[in-house]
Amino acid sequence: MPNSILESVTCQICLTMMEDPRALPCGHVFCLKCVHALYDNIARHSRIPLEAVDIQCPNRCTPIKVTKEGIDSFAKIFILNSIIDSINQTGVCQTHNDIMGFIDITNGKLSCADCLAAKIRPEAPSSDHESVKSIQSFAVARDTLKSSLTDLITRSKDTIAKLEEGVKALKQGIDEEQKKLNAVEKEINTIFDNIQRKLEDKRRKIQNDLANGIPQLTAARNYVSKLAAMSQCLQGAVSQVPEFLAANNIPTAHQASLVPFLRSGVHLQTVFTRKNNTALNILKSLHSDALSWRHYQISVQYYDVFSTSFCTFKVIYG
Repeated sequence: MPNSILESVTCQICLTMMEDPRALPCGHVFCLKCVHALYDNIARHSRIPLEAVDIQCPNRCTPIKVTKEGIDSFAKIFILNSIIDSINQTGVCQTHNDIMGFIDITNGKLSCADCLAAKIRPEAPSSDHESVKSIQSFAVARDTLKSSLTDLITRSKDTIAKLEEGVKALKQGIDEEQKKLNAVEKEINTIFDNIQRKLEDKRRKIQNDLANGIPQLTAARNYVSKLAAMSQCLQGAVSQVPEFLAANNIPTAHQASLVPFLRSGVHLQTVFTRKNNTALNILKSLHSDALSWRHYQISVQYYDVFSTSFCTFKVIYG
């Protein structure tokens, strides 16, 4: 009888884990390839070709006659195939040469029965005693993990629900803040649009004022021309008087010669007086206009958006 499961799946011919285990009529199980090798060895040492040879089980059972093709008809041992597949998946303990039948559900580390027994011995370290609590057989570990995963799913669903609520709340808060920002932006745009509109109105008004001031300046320039011309005219008249008096220095006794002098003097006086009166009328007309061209001013008022105060600039002509 084999001492362990690992021995039960070990071929007694090749001494390795069986591949495609087949049962001989005597009931012993070997690898299919090993049975073929046994047949080939007997047939190779036969002196004459044989259709069938007698092969004997390594356990010294009664020899059986079998053909090459008949070997493939030996019964397959499916249960051993399942055990072998399981062992291939779990592996073999390198320390005790036994199959891994236990798992630590905290880290997934596999161990055999001898490993587990070593951990629970009195002389084993306390850390080994503590770690045994999480080591279970595959069947128990499966149920434990199923229960743990089911509980984890439930708790995860609760966490997901809370996360979704948090996301919803954050999105709502973001939307509200975005609305506030949009409102502030709209208000700022409105304020600056109003400022720009007022500045544009002021600019047009200043342009109109400047346009209206040009005729007044033109009129003032005309006054200057008239005054200069009249001043020059009066200066000419003034310069004629001394010349006239010097040229007509006639004694009083010669009354007959005084007539041309007096007539010329009267004419000069009349012209002088007329020119002087014309100049005075120009000056009077200029003063009657209150010298409006000198007092013409342009007021520019704008709103300082940075100091939030009104400032006024005045441009005064004259």
